[in-house]
Amino acid sequence: MITLENVSISYGKSIVIKNLTAKIEDGSKWFIIGPNGSGKSTFLKSLIGLVNYKGIIKINGIDLRSVKKINISTNIKEALHISSYLRVSEFIRFHTEIKGYEYSKALSMLEELKMSEILPFKIGKLSTGQEKIVYNIVAIATNSDLVIMDEPFESVDPWRVEILSNIIKKNVNSYILVSHIIDNLTISKIFNEASLLIFFRGNLFGPIGRIENSINLYIKIGLSNNSILTYDSDMGKISILRDKEEGSIPIYKIGEIL
Repeated sequence: MITLENVSISYGKSIVIKNLTAKIEDGSKWFIIGPNGSGKSTFLKSLIGLVNYKGIIKINGIDLRSVKKINISTNIKEALHISSYLRVSEFIRFHTEIKGYEYSKALSMLEELKMSEILPFKIGKLSTGQEKIVYNIVAIATNSDLVIMDEPFESVDPWRVEILSNIIKKNVNSYILVSHIIDNLTISKIFNEASLLIFFRGNLFGPIGRIENSINLYIKIGLSNNSILTYDSDMGKISILRDKEEGSIPIYKIGEIL
């Protein structure tokens, strides 16, 4: 279990996360959506000690600052990058070996995505989409308690998104997936059992419900008499609606709010 108590993170004078309190239970399946710049990536980085923060983060009751080993796997580049001169095959082999995971199983994921041809390539020579796939594979190829993935579908070829989604669902039991938008209905169908949450202006709201029941809801800045859920933010009330009304947008298009 991971608990956050009044966690705040600032970059200079800019406050990215404000007094965030949350609990991530063992076995959680979270799909977090929110606009670019809302603090989603910073939130994930805080869970693995990549950013300085105020407040308390505990993993299984132990303060993160005192934990010697974090049993969390991730696709976040800053947590994985070793050398751009490593070949893809070397990069994947290194990470699977330190995790005690079968290298051949990681290669089979790459084959399923029809990307085996990049194995001899150096990491620094990959396209943005190719690099994202490699980091995704390294995150998925794990026996860790929790996998956190930041924008796993960004820059990925549209026809590979469904394949990648199925690989994640098949191989990962507990995860937090973060995206700035989720307009691909294939994704919401595959991750139908995941809980949908919103990250907005440095705050986490939810769980709203399972994706399959929540993806067709609407969101509106301001109070509505028809809201099924309301949250407080620094922009005032945020209303979650079952039916569209003036000023609301589909919840999966939350990136268009800003």
